[in-house]
Amino acid sequence: FTHAAGSTAGLTFDIHGDLTIASGGSIDVSGRGFGSAQGPGAGPSSSSGFYGGAGGGHGGSGSQSGPLAGGALYGSPSAPTTLGSGGGQFFNDQGGAGGGAVRLVIGGTLTVNGSLRADGTNSSTPGAGSGGSIWITAGALGGNGVIYARGGSSFGGGGGGGRIAFSTSPAGFAGSIDARGGTGSPNAGPGTIYYATATPRPRLVFSGPGTTVFKQPFTFDDDVLVENGAVLSHESGSVAGLTINVTGDLTIANGGSIDVSGRGFGSAQGP
Repeated sequence: FTHAAGSTAGLTFDIHGDLTIASGGSIDVSGRGFGSAQGPGAGPSSSSGFYGGAGGGHGGSGSQSGPLAGGALYGSPSAPTTLGSGGGQFFNDQGGAGGGAVRLVIGGTLTVNGSLRADGTNSSTPGAGSGGSIWITAGALGGNGVIYARGGSSFGGGGGGGRIAFSTSPAGFAGSIDARGGTGSPNAGPGTIYYATATPRPRLVFSGPGTTVFKQPFTFDDDVLVENGAVLSHESGSVAGLTINVTGDLTIANGGSIDVSGRGFGSAQGP
């Protein structure tokens, strides 16, 4: 199952009973988001032979390509319904498309032994697309498959990770959950994974290698975890710096970081 490319309505399943995605089956809206150089987090395009297009942003920022900044952050971490954005073009070569959006409202048990995906599309020299959105509400969750909203990869700019939200505890799910950014030069920023039923408070997780760049202050009402190679930073030269306002706990786990090294004034600049 999927939805039409570029459909902002996304794909919604509202089922009173159980939904089972068996091994070999899939709900896959990868590449069904905004097209090349389109969307709120579109990657800038390149007409230079020295660097490709930048990656699209969404839950994580797209990676830069040469002097081109990656696509920006947007969308809701806790109730994500937005499409991923497209990567920037390289001359007339199209960037990768963003991932689509899936909303699952399951009265019984959601079992994922196959795949549930909203990945961005890979590219070559143009920028890659960012991951899309997956929002799950279910009576229970089980299975050992994959739930992915990952950014696409590119030799230009990688696509930022998408957004995944669990309004239901995923404790019964033994598979893989991933919203990391795509590989590029450098890697794109990881997207967000939201757990509404985490204790003692809901938790937002940034996980996977790459740097998510905030252009605005980051405010979140519950707990935040930064882990597994994820880096939070601000734009180079931004005099506003990086402000993080979290009402719960902020945990920078082993492998995670808040790092603004080299993000101040550039060469021969500053007071």
